Amino acid sequence: KFQTDYSITGGVDLSFGTSHSPDAFIIKEDGNVGIGTTDTHGFKLAVNGKIECVEEIRVCDVLGCDYVFYDDYSLPTFKKRKNYIRKNNHLMYLPSSEEIKKNGAGIVNISMGILRNVEEHELYLYEFERKINKLFEEIDKLKEENNKFKNEIEKLKK
Repeated sequence: KFQTDYSITGGVDLSFGTSHSPDAFIIKEDGNVGIGTTDTHGFKLAVNGKIECVEEIRVCDVLGCDYVFYDDYSLPTFKKRKNYIRKNNHLMYLPSSEEIKKNGAGIVNISMGILRNVEEHELYLYEFERKINKLFEEIDKLKEENNKFKNEIEKLKK
């Protein structure tokens, strides 16, 4: 049997509930909405439970991390990154597991931290590719010199 109750709390909040879930839905005085909770913690939407989204969650007005590719961007050295990870046990620009457990984590902040790490790693790959290509050039020169020496030795043997 499905039973719904609605009430206006103190003349301000509007809530809907059932006998099994009295706090199923509340619209607070400030316009914030709670689903499964009456405490929205000041957020426009607070949900006590899982949320499923078939399409997407769209966040607007986010700057992104394109600045990583600007010429004046100071890319942290690989050593600095390695030391940071050793000391903190998590990637740069992201909160630790403890911080997330304690304070939660905003999707935008996590996404931007991950994106910044990915974009910086892209720059490291370009740098490593440049260095590897330079090493291959040096190897080719050394092989060429080595072959010249081998030929000279062969000539001297004759």
